[in-house]
Amino acid sequence: MSPLCLFALLVASNLSELPVSEREVMALVFRAPTITGDERAQTLDALRVAIEGLTHHGVEDVSALVEDSDDPVRAIIRASASGRRKVPELSLSVSLLPAGADGQTQVSWQLVRSREAHVALSRALNEGLEIPSLDEFVVAFELFEVSLSDHPRTLIDPLMNGLEPPLQKLGAWRPHGTLRVELPTDGFVLKLDGRRFEASTAELELDDVAVGARTLELEHPDYDISTETLQIDRDRVTTWHPALVDRRLREARVPRAAVLVTGLSLVAAGGAFIAVAVAQGGASPARCLQVVGDPPCAIETSAFTRLGPVPTAPLGYSLALAGGVMAGGVLLSDASDQPWWWTALGVGLGAAAFTVSVLADGSSTP
Repeated sequence: MSPLCLFALLVASNLSELPVSEREVMALVFRAPTITGDERAQTLDALRVAIEGLTHHGVEDVSALVEDSDDPVRAIIRASASGRRKVPELSLSVSLLPAGADGQTQVSWQLVRSREAHVALSRALNEGLEIPSLDEFVVAFELFEVSLSDHPRTLIDPLMNGLEPPLQKLGAWRPHGTLRVELPTDGFVLKLDGRRFEASTAELELDDVAVGARTLELEHPDYDISTETLQIDRDRVTTWHPALVDRRLREARVPRAAVLVTGLSLVAAGGAFIAVAVAQGGASPARCLQVVGDPPCAIETSAFTRLGPVPTAPLGYSLALAGGVMAGGVLLSDASDQPWWWTALGVGLGAAAFTVSVLADGSSTP
């Protein structure tokens, strides 16, 4: 793995890692007598970032606890047991020997299942069994050479390359999956275990999500908050199709239904008035509108029959027009749209049609 690939993975994994405080611990023993001060601190920090970025373990530097011990694993077990602490699941010992004449530094490392070793040792002591050898719990070890002339952190790439195969077998190497969220539109904010990610498109995809049960929460100004607990599997894409409730749909449902019923009722009432006008037939007395200077009005009767003072046919088709526009607007518009614009348009057109008809025909007896 090249340094570029390594740090690219670290950047990606830091986006959505399981918090270090919630992970299993990997005890780190770092013995490098030639690296001191700031160089040692920088090397340890870079090593911690690499391990925590590429595995599901948190790193605890226990070098000071075992610096005088010839058997660091036993020292780690004793220190943990005496302090009534949980023995780390794994222990990693890294030792550096002084550079030779060729400038190459020898680096040796050993990875041990320290918790299993502790359980086996405790059982043997309690039951009077033969004390097992710690070699049984060694996962892997390696010796390599590296030049530290540029910077001590140059040992990290070959070290992590060597750790990858055994940690893969333990299921601890890059225990991540991919989360894909299918969305109806952009503008959503996803909270993954409390971390915020903004969706600039209708599909949000996050790589390097820690495996296990992840808590997801979606927010959007137009939708109710949606929450889900999703299981992320190692090296697999998990797709979430959230059940979203459009807040606009809920808010528009009642007024749209009311306007639709009102519109259909007006259409029915208008049809009834038109039927009455057709059934009545004949004409009603009316006056006509004249402009000064025009010849005398030749119309002496209205073209419309009336119910009292109201012209029947204009009232009928005005009501039908208003109701038709209102009901049609509701049926043809998006279900999330409020119906007030169509209501106003229907009422306006109906009133205008009635007014024009009355003014053109006359609205009272002479």
